[in-house]
Amino acid sequence: MDRRIDSGEGEGRREESLDAVLYEGEGELFLPLSWHELPELFYFKSGSFLLELNLRECEIRQECLCFIPPGTLRSIRALSEDSAEYALRFDLRSLCFSPEDPLEEKLMRPLREGRLCFPRFVSVSDIGYIELLRELSELIRRFHLSGRRSPVSSGGERLELKSPGEQLLLRAGLLKLIGILELCGMLREKEKEEGDGERQARVLRESIRYIRENYQKKIYIRDLSEKSGLNEQYFIRFFKASIGSSPLDYINAYRIERAKEALRNTDEKVYEIAERCGFHNIGNFIRLFRSSCGVTPKRYRKLSGEGEK
Repeated sequence: MDRRIDSGEGEGRREESLDAVLYEGEGELFLPLSWHELPELFYFKSGSFLLELNLRECEIRQECLCFIPPGTLRSIRALSEDSAEYALRFDLRSLCFSPEDPLEEKLMRPLREGRLCFPRFVSVSDIGYIELLRELSELIRRFHLSGRRSPVSSGGERLELKSPGEQLLLRAGLLKLIGILELCGMLREKEKEEGDGERQARVLRESIRYIRENYQKKIYIRDLSEKSGLNEQYFIRFFKASIGSSPLDYINAYRIERAKEALRNTDEKVYEIAERCGFHNIGNFIRLFRSSCGVTPKRYRKLSGEGEK
């Protein structure tokens, strides 16, 4: 399975205090292995997809909804040209009730804290699917009517609603979705025991997070393996089998992505960017950059500037 560094909507970050953001794509869509700190609702409208959740793969061949909890490692690849999907990323913190309201204690707070979970999949044969799809379609329609569009690096578009009125209607739609799930008995308590897949995904997620938070410094593989509690050689094999590249290659690839971002958006000198991105040997930086991008850093900056004109 082909892997890429996701340099787009970074995992672990909030969506600019928006209640929700809609992503839509079609055709050869590919969302690299990553995660987010907000819950996500995917609507696989048509075509087929290869979905990976916490290192477990499943193939989707018919229309369905998929709820992905915060912190879940996920990768999505469209397998057919007629594929079309939507992803709604939403913030449950915007759906707070007063402490005295029974709904806050029985439903909303457990959802926000992860003690109560959304169903993983809802298919066309499930009771409540039509009602859920009707409400989701209304939210999608509203994004299309009033949403601000912007492209995303993994393919497709991002749409967001800004006005207070649209945000209020968006919250109402999210509450309707949750209400239907509760009425149909689809909300479930979190499993107390963490399975092998979840443990492995947690180790991988924490390793990636450490790399992305410390890429400007020297990172030793032995430190990553010690943090994960795994033997160094086993950790290297596990990481490569999961990500598709060795820890060192991943570290360098992520540093190159950050360097590309700096080359596009700053006037810093190349050697300054190299050092800030964790490359302390300018020759090694240029070699790795050219190997990854096909051009030197200076040429990349020039081509990026011409593309913006």
